[in-house]
Amino acid sequence: MTPPAPGCISLARVASQISIAPLALRCASINLLLMLVVASACGCGASPMRATEPAPARRPLGPLAVLVPEGASTVVVARPDVLFASAAGPQIADTLVLPGGFDRFATRTGVDLRRLTEAVYVEYPDGASLVLVRGPFDAQLVVAEAGERMSAIESRADAPFVRRAGFFSDERRELVALDHDVVVVTSGAAVAPLAALLACVSSPERRCRTALSGRDAAALLAAHRVAPLAVYAPTGLALPEGFDTASLFAGTRALAAVVTLQSGDDLDLDVDLRGRFPADAEQNFRAFAQSLGRSELGAMLGLASAAERMTTTRAAQTLRLHTTVTVAPLVHGLQVLFAGEIRAILEQPSAQPPGLPQSAADVGATSENHK
Repeated sequence: MTPPAPGCISLARVASQISIAPLALRCASINLLLMLVVASACGCGASPMRATEPAPARRPLGPLAVLVPEGASTVVVARPDVLFASAAGPQIADTLVLPGGFDRFATRTGVDLRRLTEAVYVEYPDGASLVLVRGPFDAQLVVAEAGERMSAIESRADAPFVRRAGFFSDERRELVALDHDVVVVTSGAAVAPLAALLACVSSPERRCRTALSGRDAAALLAAHRVAPLAVYAPTGLALPEGFDTASLFAGTRALAAVVTLQSGDDLDLDVDLRGRFPADAEQNFRAFAQSLGRSELGAMLGLASAAERMTTTRAAQTLRLHTTVTVAPLVHGLQVLFAGEIRAILEQPSAQPPGLPQSAADVGATSENHK
């Protein structure tokens, strides 16, 4: 499909469509935080724990993003410790989270989300998702204690990985300690992606077909490997046909949206697209950005001025959009959109099903095994 000319992108039509990307990022952010909570729900600050057995020696995992199993529609790569070390990161977090919320969460679970060095959220077209996290915690203990806190446990294993599967209330989760400081948590029907991930980690050669190993996706990952926050669409955006946004992104094979926090009151937003684009693509994207900035959602997030400042750079099968976003209105908009949901997640009490012990069982004492 040929992208519409700038004059064909009406504000009314754009306003009815622009919720696609912001809501997708909103859901990804909330799901990422929720699954981080589950992954780190070890109760380490509440009771003494018995030490776990050392994990068997394996080849170092390397960056977690390169392990993501193929088929993913969205991959969010975050470096929480870098985000919280910036000036804007704590400002955003303090607006979304009640005072002392992160400290109380760390006391309750033994895991400080602000100190995680990597967090990767992955979503698949069928709704299945997984999260990989790396940080200063005992991964085996996190998984073992999570198993103790499950309302119903389906299976458990301690070799070759410490692993638990079961339910937190009515939500099924599976947790695996991939390394001494790395945990993966699955949600939904993520059986195949988890199996692929474990096979990849167990392979001595580590020659795996992964979501970001394609030519375009790998180039994007390499270009933005140190970004504190990046959202990847490894195979482009699957948007409903007939929307202006669908035709606008029709030639895109892969893209990355990257956030870099500055030292002042602004943050940098870069959208890096790889694919084949028509001659007027830059005009079309500028028109779309301006329509987005004038919309109700754009006004809420303070995007009008960001749209006016947007610049474009074009090379062979590459199109880059860059702008700066002022933090204050963005924070206010995010607070209106989903501060309540994040606060509810962080402040929820630890779930302790009746009759379960208060401390983790010895990891080596489990008897059921995954087949």
